[in-house]
Order: sequence, then structure tokens, then C-alpha cells
Amino acid sequence: MTYIQCALVTGSGTFPLDMLRYDACYPGDSEAVTMLSHLAKQKRMVTVKRIVKTKTQPWTEGRWASFGWQLKELYARKI
Repeated sequence: MTYIQCALVTGSGTFPLDMLRYDACYPGDSEAVTMLSHLAKQKRMVTVKRIVKTKTQPWTEGRWASFGWQLKELYARKI
């Protein structure tokens, strides 16, 4: 089976672009793409999505946190 997982990452400063590669995810929508390039000191939220083989494949929340960003999984749906 194949699933799409969606998560919300929240943080400020430079977005950790390497995390997109590390968690094999991509910006969830055009607004998320815009938020990647902002260097805002204020907190912002970015949705990310990825395609996975199992519904419960874990995100690397600790690694996101090491960059100062918090990750919260929103959903996992079968596609």
C-alpha cells in the first residue's frame, strides 16, 4: 500500500531545507513554498507532505527540533 503523510512544521529563522531531503518530503502547497524562503524572525507554519509505504512511518521529529522547528503530523491517508 501507499500513503501520503502530511505534517505541520513550526519555527522561525532559516527553514532547514535539508530536512526536505532527509525526510523525503516536499512543501504541501504553494503557500508553503513561499514560506520556505522567508527569513522571518517571527514563527511561521509550513506544511510538508511525503509518500510512504506504511501509514505509521515515523518522521524525524528530533532532527527537526535540532534546527529549532517543531513537527506535528496532521494525517496519513491511503492513496
